[in-house]
Amino acid sequence: MMVTQKTIVEVECRPIPSEDDIECPEEIAQEMDLASNQTFQTFLPEDILIIEKINKQYIALTKYFKERKEPFQAMYACLLAKQHFLMMGPPGIAKSAMIDGFAAGLQSFRVFKRLLTKTTTPDEIFGPISLPDLKNGKYTRIYTNKFGDCEFAFLDEVFNAGSPILNTLLQAINERCLDDLPSIPLECLFGATNNIPEDNSTLAFFDRFLVRFIMRPISDGRNFESMLKSARKFEMPANIVVTRAEIEQLRQRLINIDTSAIIPKIKRIWMDLKKENIYPSDRRFRWALELCQANALLHKRTKVAVDDLEILTSVLWTDVKEIPLVETTLLKYMNSVMIQVKQLVQQAAEIRDSIKNVLATDKGGVQQITEVLGKLKINATSLKELYQKADSDAKPAIKEALEEINNMGKQLQQEKTSFLMQF
Repeated sequence: MMVTQKTIVEVECRPIPSEDDIECPEEIAQEMDLASNQTFQTFLPEDILIIEKINKQYIALTKYFKERKEPFQAMYACLLAKQHFLMMGPPGIAKSAMIDGFAAGLQSFRVFKRLLTKTTTPDEIFGPISLPDLKNGKYTRIYTNKFGDCEFAFLDEVFNAGSPILNTLLQAINERCLDDLPSIPLECLFGATNNIPEDNSTLAFFDRFLVRFIMRPISDGRNFESMLKSARKFEMPANIVVTRAEIEQLRQRLINIDTSAIIPKIKRIWMDLKKENIYPSDRRFRWALELCQANALLHKRTKVAVDDLEILTSVLWTDVKEIPLVETTLLKYMNSVMIQVKQLVQQAAEIRDSIKNVLATDKGGVQQITEVLGKLKINATSLKELYQKADSDAKPAIKEALEEINNMGKQLQQEKTSFLMQF
C-alpha cells in the first residue's frame, strides 16, 4: 500500500543532462548481482530456484495487472506464512481476476472457489449432510471437494454469506477445524468484497484476515490504456508454476529467518500505536512478525530488515481511518535511504504524469517529453548515488527502482517517436 503522507526529498539541482537512455551503469549492475549472489549462499540452490520462479510470477502478474504491486507482494507473503488475505474495493477493478491469476501459479494445491450470496447454503460451502451417518444418529458432512477439503480457498463477496456460514468459517480459518473435523488442510483463505463490513457480527471474521487491502481503480492514464490493450484473461506461464511441495520447502526455511533486529522496533511500533489509540490484537502482531519473515525470504534474505515493515501497513489497522497513522508510524522505523528511494520514484512518476495530457498533434509535445526525460535522468542519478550509501539489504530494491524509472523513460521515448512520425 502506498504511503499517503508525502515527505519532501531535497535533490541537488543539476543541469538537465543529454537525452540518453536512463540505464543503471553496467558496473553497478554487476556489483548488485554480486551482492545478490553472496546472499544466495545462505540458501540451498533449489531454494533460490523456487524463489526466482515466484519472482517471475510476480513480474508477470504486475505487468498484466497495473498498479497492483503491493497486493501481489502481500499475497505471496501470506501464502508462505499460511495467513489469510482480503481485498476490498468497488466492483470492476479486477479483484477476483487477480486472485484467479495468483492461483494459476499454484500446482497440486486443492483449491475451492465460490461466490457467496445471501442465499448460499452451508451445504454449498461445506458439503451435504451424510444421510447414512444421519440414519445412525451421527450429524456429519461429506467434505469432498468442498471447503473442508482444500488447501487454498477463494471466497468472493465473502461477507454476503449468512451468519451460520460466517460463524463456521470463523472457526475454520482460525483453528483449522470444523465441527466434525478436528483438522482441515486449509492453509490460506483469500477473500474479496465490494464493501467494508460495518456489522458488528462480522468484525471477528474480518479480524481473521491478517492482510486487508483497500483497492482502487487504475489512476494513471498510460496504465489504463495498457489495460485496454491487454488480453482479456491473464495466463500464467507454465514454466514458472510452483508446486505445493516447493512452497512447503520454502516454509521450512521460513522458521529460521532471523527476527532479532526487528522485534525491538515492532515493540516500539506497538507502543506508538497505543498512544494514537490504535490497538491491533496481540495475535495480529504475532502474525505480523511471521509475515515479515516471509517477505524477507521472498527477497532472498535470512534476516528480517526494517524495510519489511512496509508490508504491515495493511496489517496493523482495525478501522480505515487509522491507515494514515499506521503508515506514518511505520515510516519512522524504516531505512531512511529506502524512504528517499520511494520518494524519488514517486517524484519520477509525477514528472512523467505532468505531460500525460499532451496531444499527438501538439508540436511542442516533443520538447516537453525531451525535458521530462532529462528530469527523469536526474532522479535516476540520485538513485545511483543512494545506492553507494546503501547496505546490501537495500541494494536490490534500489536496482528495482532504477529499472522502474528506466521503464518510464523507455515509455516516453516511444511516445516521442510516435510524435515525430506525425510530422
